[in-house]
Amino acid sequence: EHDSLTGLLNRNAFFAEVSRLLEAYPNERFAMVRVDIDHFQTYNSFWGEEVGDKLLCTMANRLREIAKRCRPCVYGRINADVFCICAPDREDVIQEEAKRAFYELGEYNKEYRLVPSLGVYEVNKPKEKPQKMYELATLAAQKCKGSYLNYLSYYKPEMSDRILENQWIVNE
Repeated sequence: EHDSLTGLLNRNAFFAEVSRLLEAYPNERFAMVRVDIDHFQTYNSFWGEEVGDKLLCTMANRLREIAKRCRPCVYGRINADVFCICAPDREDVIQEEAKRAFYELGEYNKEYRLVPSLGVYEVNKPKEKPQKMYELATLAAQKCKGSYLNYLSYYKPEMSDRILENQWIVNE
């Protein structure tokens, strides 16, 4: 149930705990926030896996700190450099933590600029599967890729529409 490197919940345990969280707090508004590090594979290749693993553990500790202030919540490592937290939907806190992540990652290694991509899905259907919520947060995070200053994005239904439209074009 736990990731062997960081000690955080793994993907399956995270999704199961999110379901329990949403069930336990039916009147609370939550947000699913997906975080990854742009070009992590390059960083890992350049500096080595041991240094990359240290960065991942630093990210895990950062999530633990955030979780102390954002109760009730669930957080975990989904895979590689992808982390997720499901916490109360408080835009000011999300904005503040995203900004902090951007600056802390930027300061982490002065020789290699690290930039996060954060995608937020505001949970409006608590009965929706956590995997789907995560996928929608991932769509939002993809909007940040390749944009140095745009490191935080909220999911909008048009994002899904655009993907379906692009797939239709490919199919045709």
